[in-house]
Amino acid sequence: MSSPNDVNMEEISLEDDERDSIEYKILIAYAQRRLSAREYGKLLKNEANVQKSSSSNRRKVNIDDQGDEDGPSNELFLQSGRLQKQGETADVNHIADKLAKLVTSRSEEPPSDVSHKITFQGLARKQGSRDLAIGSEGKKLDEEEIIQTIVSLLKQSGDQLEKKIKKDGVFNQCFRDMLSYTFFKRITDIFLENLTADSTSEPGEQVQCMKVAFTMEVATRLNAVDNHPMNLVLGFGSKYLRENFKPWIQNQGGWEKALTSLDQEEVE
Repeated sequence: MSSPNDVNMEEISLEDDERDSIEYKILIAYAQRRLSAREYGKLLKNEANVQKSSSSNRRKVNIDDQGDEDGPSNELFLQSGRLQKQGETADVNHIADKLAKLVTSRSEEPPSDVSHKITFQGLARKQGSRDLAIGSEGKKLDEEEIIQTIVSLLKQSGDQLEKKIKKDGVFNQCFRDMLSYTFFKRITDIFLENLTADSTSEPGEQVQCMKVAFTMEVATRLNAVDNHPMNLVLGFGSKYLRENFKPWIQNQGGWEKALTSLDQEEVE
C-alpha cells in the first residue's frame, strides 16, 4: 500500500514531467467528451489549481536563478498555453474525437458478442460479492481485491464506480489510501488484458488504438471519482500512455498516423 508521502512524491514528479506532454493534452480533451458538464467543470477547476501552483513555483525559480524581468512572464505565458499551444489544439481535439468515438462504439456493441461479457460478469460475480460483503463489514480490504472490484466496476456502463465510492466508506478510504501510479498501472493493465483477450482476430493496429483509447477512459473515470485537487490520476494516465504506447506511436509517424486504422474502421 502506498503512503501519503509516496503519492506526494509522484505528484511532484508528474507535475513537470508529464503535464506539458501531448498525452496529457489529449487526456484533457478526451475527458471533455466523456464527462458530464459538472465533472468536467471540476476537472478544469483542478487544472487551474495545477497551473496556479506551477506558475508560482516557476516564477520563484526564475527570479532566484535568472534575475530576468521577462522570465516570470514568459513562464506564465507557457502555463496559460498549456492545453492550447499554437498549432496543436486542432490535432489534439481531432485525436480526442477519434478515441472517444472508439470507446463509445465498443461500449455499445451488441449482446451477441458474449465472450468478453462472460469473462467480465464471471469476475464480477465471483469477486464482487466477496468484496461487497467485506466492505460492508468494515474490514480492511486487500489491495488485489480492491483492484479487481474497480476493474469490474469500470467495465460496467454508467456510474457504478462512483456509486460504489459514495456508498461504501471503507472501499472509498481504501481506494484513496492505495492511490498511486503503481496502483493505477495495475488497474489499467488488468482492464486492458481483459478487454483485448478476445481481440486476437483484429489487426494489431486496431488493438493498439483500442488500448490507447481505453487507457484514457480508465484515467478519466478514475480521475472523476478521485477528489485530489491536482488531477493526479490524469497525470498517471499520461505517464502510462508514454511508457506503454509512445514508442509505437512514434514508429507509426505520430498520433494522427497511428490512429488512421480508426478511419478505415469507420468506412467499413
